[in-house]
Amino acid sequence: MGDAVPGRLSHLAVGLASVAALAAPLTLAACGADDAPPVALSADGTRGQERARAIGCTNCHSADGSKRQGPTFRGQWGKVVTLSGGRTATYDEAYVTESVRNPNAARRPGFTGAMTPYDQAKVSDADLALLMAYVRDLGAG
Repeated sequence: MGDAVPGRLSHLAVGLASVAALAAPLTLAACGADDAPPVALSADGTRGQERARAIGCTNCHSADGSKRQGPTFRGQWGKVVTLSGGRTATYDEAYVTESVRNPNAARRPGFTGAMTPYDQAKVSDADLALLMAYVRDLGAG
C-alpha cells in the first residue's frame, strides 16, 4: 500500500463511513429511548406519550412490558399491585398521582431505582392527566 493521496479519501475510509452511516439508526434504536407501543393511542394518550418522553419517564419505565429500573407502563391500569411491606394498591389515578408526587411512599418490590418526586412545577396536573391517558391506553392489567 502506498501513501494516501492528499485531499482524497481512501477506499477504507469510505467503506467505514458507509458502514457507520448504515449502523447508526440500528444502534440508536437499540438504546431503548422509548418503545413504540403497538397499540392505538387516543389523542390524549399520544400527547401523554410525548410528555412521558420529554419528562424522562421512558428512561426507567417501558411501554412494552419489559423490566427496567421502574415498572412497565404496559398492562398496569386497574391492576392490583403489591407494594413493599405486602400492602396492595389498585393502579389508578390515586396510585399514579402518589407514585409521581411521592414515589418513595409506595415502592414496588424488585425495583431498586430511586425516583425523584415530581411536584406541580415539574409535572403539572394537566401533564399528569396526559400521562395517565397514555398508561391507560397501554392496557389494563
